[in-house]
Amino acid sequence: MRPFRLGTALAFWVAGCGAPGKSYPEALQSEHPAERVPAIKQAAEMQDRSAVPRLVDCLEDEDEAVRFYAILALERLTGTRQAYDYHASRELRERAVQRWRRYLAGRDTRGGVVDEGSNGMADGGPDP
Repeated sequence: MRPFRLGTALAFWVAGCGAPGKSYPEALQSEHPAERVPAIKQAAEMQDRSAVPRLVDCLEDEDEAVRFYAILALERLTGTRQAYDYHASRELRERAVQRWRRYLAGRDTRGGVVDEGSNGMADGGPDP
């Protein structure tokens, strides 16, 4: 496995590396990191909160750059990192992903808290 180079990753983020080979949001599912990274960036730029569950999945990606961009996008979309560190050990990342999954289980994709007494509709308000 090649070492991750933050400078390369930042250049990717700034330049966008062109349009992904697949259209958004299909590129989020691509097997190629070079297609996933621009799609992750696009999700954040578009404020596409429906992409949040897929972005959480990206936190488990083998590619460090994908994990890096996924946590940046998640922070932009949700305002939290859930103590996730993209370059931490696999064990620490797995624990953080579980926190993300618990966080999502209690929220809808717009960021509101799910009120179980109202058929799963969200209040849409900020955290107390």
